[in-house]
Amino acid sequence: MIRIINLNQIKDAVEDYLLLDARPYIDYMSKGHIPGAVNAQVSRIMDVITGAIKPIGELNAVFKQWGIDEDKPILIYDEYDGQLGARLAWTLDYCGHDKVFLVREFFSTYANSGGQLSYKLEKATHEGNFKCRPNEGVRATAEYVLSTLNSALIIDARSPEEFIGGNPEVPRPGHIPNAVNIPWLELLDPDGYRIVDLGLSRDKEIIVYCDYGLRASVVYSVLRHFNYKVRLYEKGYMEWGSNPNLPVVSG
Repeated sequence: MIRIINLNQIKDAVEDYLLLDARPYIDYMSKGHIPGAVNAQVSRIMDVITGAIKPIGELNAVFKQWGIDEDKPILIYDEYDGQLGARLAWTLDYCGHDKVFLVREFFSTYANSGGQLSYKLEKATHEGNFKCRPNEGVRATAEYVLSTLNSALIIDARSPEEFIGGNPEVPRPGHIPNAVNIPWLELLDPDGYRIVDLGLSRDKEIIVYCDYGLRASVVYSVLRHFNYKVRLYEKGYMEWGSNPNLPVVSG
């Protein structure tokens, strides 16, 4: 479960949540953070080259260090374009945590409105007891995507330019056949995530991808907020477009 909520909805109950700051460490320390927030660097839970989620044993060790418990709700916030916070939310959703909340507002909105800041390194108050229980129903592999090309609704969360083939970093630019382009930026506004139902069909399973699972996590999180049946193809087009055995459409 992922829910996107406004910070003012829970401002008097923040202490009831484990607060995770998904921004880079340098921003966490130099720009300040919400008091009590643990810096949860996404590079510790995903391979930054391939986009793949880290092995379960590594995830459990990180969750333990961050103080993630089975029963305590998790409140995640981010900055810039929301990718890191959304990817962290998907990871916890995939691992079976059922109380994952994503703060709608970006950190700058909170700070600029006079929110209290801390500049010290916050550590978890205890070792967390949450263990990852993978839910493969919210994750897609290349093989799974290939098998559902004609049955699933496939969403490409990259830019329109990348969608039509303007990505020289990939050996075969373009997109996955039958995919529709819904750029992740359409689900953001200057203050944070947009809580908007895209009005998609609920008769089909949805698979969302980008290059390696960051931008697509924004779309995934919004869709999960509205209870769509959705999977993230986290290795995305960097894997798909590099495999000559998989079909590609350009233009």
